[in-house]
Amino acid sequence: MTQDTDNFTFGDVLGMPAIIITGPFDFMNANIDAFVDDIISKGLMNLVLDLTAAHYITSTGIATIVKIIKKIKAAGGLLHLAGATDDMMELVKLGHMDTYVSYIAP
Repeated sequence: MTQDTDNFTFGDVLGMPAIIITGPFDFMNANIDAFVDDIISKGLMNLVLDLTAAHYITSTGIATIVKIIKKIKAAGGLLHLAGATDDMMELVKLGHMDTYVSYIAP
């Protein structure tokens, strides 16, 4: 399944459904929720958020990550972050979200 929007693509990374950020991770990515809900409804509990091509992440991007973590965790799954920069990782840690995700190389 691949679908393109302004700043992200839905695809597959390492055999798992993935949200591949293709630009700034900001308000343009707020509508990712429907994709996450669709993944969970299909019984797929693990999701990759590939940040390799993300130029930067805003507070809206962080809020979106928090929403994704909550949904995946409630379903018994795990969010895998790929390609996050050191600055992005620091934001995840500051938000105390690092215990709810795994980190993988893209």
